[in-house]
Amino acid sequence: MTWTDIEAADHHFKPKNLPGINTMGDYISITSGNGKLWPVWMDDKAGPGVQFNIWTTSVQIATYPLNTFNLNTPSAGSRIVSFPNSNTQYGFTWDTSASTASYKWVFGSPTTSPRKITLPGSGNQLNVTAGQLDNLLAGIGLAQGDSLVGQWDVWAFRNNQANDSLKASNGPRSITLKRGVPSLTAFNLNSPPSGTTITTSVFNNSQININWTRSGAGVTYKWKFGNPTISNIRLSVPADNSGYDTSLTLINNALDGILSGLGLNPGDSLVGQWSVWAYNATDSLKASQNYALTLKRQAKGDVIIAYDSTVTGCRTSRDSVANNLSNLGVTFDLYNRKGNTGTASISFRGYKKVIVLGEGTSIMSNILKDSLKSYLAAGTASVKSKLIIFGEDVGYHLDRTGSTYLDTTFARGSLGFSFIADRPGTLGTED
Repeated sequence: MTWTDIEAADHHFKPKNLPGINTMGDYISITSGNGKLWPVWMDDKAGPGVQFNIWTTSVQIATYPLNTFNLNTPSAGSRIVSFPNSNTQYGFTWDTSASTASYKWVFGSPTTSPRKITLPGSGNQLNVTAGQLDNLLAGIGLAQGDSLVGQWDVWAFRNNQANDSLKASNGPRSITLKRGVPSLTAFNLNSPPSGTTITTSVFNNSQININWTRSGAGVTYKWKFGNPTISNIRLSVPADNSGYDTSLTLINNALDGILSGLGLNPGDSLVGQWSVWAYNATDSLKASQNYALTLKRQAKGDVIIAYDSTVTGCRTSRDSVANNLSNLGVTFDLYNRKGNTGTASISFRGYKKVIVLGEGTSIMSNILKDSLKSYLAAGTASVKSKLIIFGEDVGYHLDRTGSTYLDTTFARGSLGFSFIADRPGTLGTED
């Protein structure tokens, strides 16, 4: 007996037992039909706690001789116009050469040699959207508004057999491919309404949604903000979906970072106007309106509370401290530091006091610790940096030999303690 090994998947791992099912891996089953082999396999690569994925693919095991075939549609001399992001479908069809044949559609200008575009067929047809075609034409250097006069043809393939390809008998066929120029038509602003104030904060990860009506099909958009009027542009951001959507979604704290980059301090505002521009490749059109908009950075509180939202007790401590500060009339900000392995960084500069809430083994990440060290080092005799840490395992975390977070300089030099022991009999933990 002889056989040929065929690699049908890129999932390379050893089969293993799966309780209640038997085996998973390459391959758990195989079947055939209509000249094709269908291997089936499953895996758990999506990760623990999720359902298993099952996969299959086809392998052509029977190939029949290629027969002469003809191109059908579109007719010779047709003209096809592409538009950016358009879902309009264009179809190319031809006769069947063999039930097991595969096909390639080719286009060249002025003739099919050399080829400029080659696409695989699906059965004996090719369907392509005007948007996909526009990307292809842009990829070969065709500018919006320009055309390529050329020819298209189809080749049938028998799949690795001698004399394995055959061209359509009545091809090539003449065709013109043109990149359309999207029309710039009047459009209007929707939301946020004129007179809105958007307050940003480094701690706010909510979405800011901006939208407008549509101009011509296939145009792209940019949202712009000017100060004091739209004539002095300070911000320019492409719309969602690579500029094609009639909306823009901004994350509040990301906008806060942009405003900081413009020189705005916490508590400061920019009063101005927003509008939207529509673009094609050669021209642009502004929306019919300008809407008044104020962008304001939230002022820093006197105190910042850093807590771990993943621990119930820490959330309880957060609420308790926040309520007490409110009763005392002290302004504060809340910062979710997350766990000991958190990767987010923050600057505590400008706060009168920093309160770090620990719970159990959750104290602080190395990144948060570095931010605290910078904050303390920036203090002066006249403007002191003040840090309060609540937590059971502060010494065990920061000053114990072997700790991942060991920093004796910080623990002993900045915080002023030395770790002695953990649970030493009846004395309890000593820090």
